[in-house]
Amino acid sequence: MSGYVPLFSSLTTGTLYGRWPDIGLWPIMLSLSDRFGVVDVTPHYLAGVTGLPVEDVIACMARFCEPDPYSRSKDTHGARLELLDAHRDWGWRVVNHAKYREKARKAMAQVDATNSGRDAERKRLERLRDKSGVVQLRPATTGETGVNRLSDSDSDSDSDLDKIQSLERTKSPRMQASRLPSDFALDAKRIAVAVLEGLAPERTFAKFTDYWRAASGANARKLDWEATWRNWCRTEADRIPRQGRAPPRPPRPPRSADELDAEAQHASQ
Repeated sequence: MSGYVPLFSSLTTGTLYGRWPDIGLWPIMLSLSDRFGVVDVTPHYLAGVTGLPVEDVIACMARFCEPDPYSRSKDTHGARLELLDAHRDWGWRVVNHAKYREKARKAMAQVDATNSGRDAERKRLERLRDKSGVVQLRPATTGETGVNRLSDSDSDSDSDLDKIQSLERTKSPRMQASRLPSDFALDAKRIAVAVLEGLAPERTFAKFTDYWRAASGANARKLDWEATWRNWCRTEADRIPRQGRAPPRPPRPPRSADELDAEAQHASQ
């Protein structure tokens, strides 16, 4: 038995409004439920706890198990309770127990955050940002000499900036590695990468895609497939034997003044 349950305003603003003894017995049922919403007791036990006649308790339990067309919840057609066993007329489960248990957990977490100061600290850091997301640090003060000096709270501002950056990091989504996308095609930009490395684009790209689509394990997942393609082309170019490459063109020797004059006269004719 839990022995304690938070009560929400919906208890008095819902369909139990004005219905006695239903509105008095329902909170007691909630307080007797375990963490699964089970209240495995008899009407005589409830009568002893509440001081109500057994007949009134039995009638309430029957109403709690009936559909309620005006209920906010549509689970089990608005019925509040359901029998644990169809072969006996006592022992029940609270239908919406999990929903209100989670609602209570969030409310308590909010109270805990407020009491511990975490919520106030988060709101204070958010106020340090302006609408464009720029951090507003405390202004410097001016001394008697007219020279700007750092205020005593500037060290706090640095600490605030670190906290804000940490807060932003927790909010920003982390990049996820993925396998080679199915729409990764040989476009003009990727062709240019291969050509600049002296490679045949189509053959190199076919080798690249066949390799990575057949690969398995964590190594087959990459954060940036464009960078992977560029690095693949560089590696392929490095594997080309030097004798298979075109020899570098030797530097042209410097020309004399007479050669330059002759070229100028030839161009003017």
